[in-house]
Amino acid sequence: PIGYFDETLPRFSKMKFGYIPEFLREEFIHYDTFSLHDNGDLVYSGSFPATVIDALSFFYSKKAVMVSLREAEIIKLAHNGAISARLAYFSEINRYCKENDIDGEKIINIVTNHKRIGKEYNKPPFKIGGKCLPKDIITLASAFKSNFLNSIVNLINK
Repeated sequence: PIGYFDETLPRFSKMKFGYIPEFLREEFIHYDTFSLHDNGDLVYSGSFPATVIDALSFFYSKKAVMVSLREAEIIKLAHNGAISARLAYFSEINRYCKENDIDGEKIINIVTNHKRIGKEYNKPPFKIGGKCLPKDIITLASAFKSNFLNSIVNLINK
């Protein structure tokens, strides 16, 4: 939950903490962890010394972005929430097309061919699965008290 570190860290005042939210897909965990492809900046948070940040940046071949612990918590939730929203959106497009005898895959392929939209996460089935996406969107919906996010939670629970 957002604020976990605010509640937890005072109990361990003599220790230094860092938090590196991970954005790993279950079926590509090794690829996402160890590959040299750039799937975004790696977010570091906490009290890492500069030498540790430099070492992690080198190991992951990614730019380091330092943020507060609370910011890191929200970044992870927002990242997974954005993916969940995208999956939910295309799931609804696909559902409507099926109900109206329209080729949903064709429609989605044409829409996602636009460079501002992109092809990621556009193939059926549009399941919001894994361990993180469902729990992270539920956490966001609860924290933000958002009807939009609650509608995505409702799609997960279908």
